[in-house]
Amino acid sequence: MPVGTSAFVSSVFTYSLFNLLCISDHAVVVVDDHIALPLLAGLNPLLGPLSRPTAERFVALSDAYARPLRLAAFRAAHTLGFPRAALAEGTYAWVSGPTYETRGEARLLAGAGASVVGMSTVPEVVAARDEGLRVLVLSLVTNVVVGIESGSGRRVSVREEIDDEVRPSCWLCCVGEKTMVSVFFFGFCFPVLVFLEYLARGKDFGTPADSDGVACGGLAGWEGQGGGHAEACRADHHFAIWLVVVIIEYT
Repeated sequence: MPVGTSAFVSSVFTYSLFNLLCISDHAVVVVDDHIALPLLAGLNPLLGPLSRPTAERFVALSDAYARPLRLAAFRAAHTLGFPRAALAEGTYAWVSGPTYETRGEARLLAGAGASVVGMSTVPEVVAARDEGLRVLVLSLVTNVVVGIESGSGRRVSVREEIDDEVRPSCWLCCVGEKTMVSVFFFGFCFPVLVFLEYLARGKDFGTPADSDGVACGGLAGWEGQGGGHAEACRADHHFAIWLVVVIIEYT
């Protein structure tokens, strides 16, 4: 409401965008600046003819909210014994409404530096500044914007929620694909490769090798005695090399 002819004091109900500035529910925010997307989009109360012959065509808003009046508000709160958290300073974001903000719009405004959001006040502030009045705006925070997680400015996604649900019953979800390939290689393939290499080098595992049960050892010397085993062992050796190449490719 107007106070005399030199100041304009306004009170407004707003929603808090996030809790990072210690702005809690039912706190009073002394507005020190504003973000007005409708003004930037052309919805400005000063469009059209000048309000009076002596009015300026371009009105500065960098100091729209008078610092002396803001200091007076904090001093009054201290004198009345209000707790420190009862009063805060922040930036007011004006949206035209009548719809409430989406989660993306709330994140946009919070990322731009806004502390609270509402659907009024800024047009009156612009008009008051056009008349040369000093301005004080007190904004009562009624609640946090819906969909914004208190204290973080973010909302848990559906994928994160599903991951939390299925993770306890599916331990494989926590293991990466490459990790599983590595486990498969070192837990199964690697011992097989060692065994095949053992055979390819002609080891007999402590049992005598005869012409029918040759253990792939000394292929050239054994070709006359069960030479068919030599070809089988060469095939195993080649298979082992091929398997190593495949494992390396996929890990």
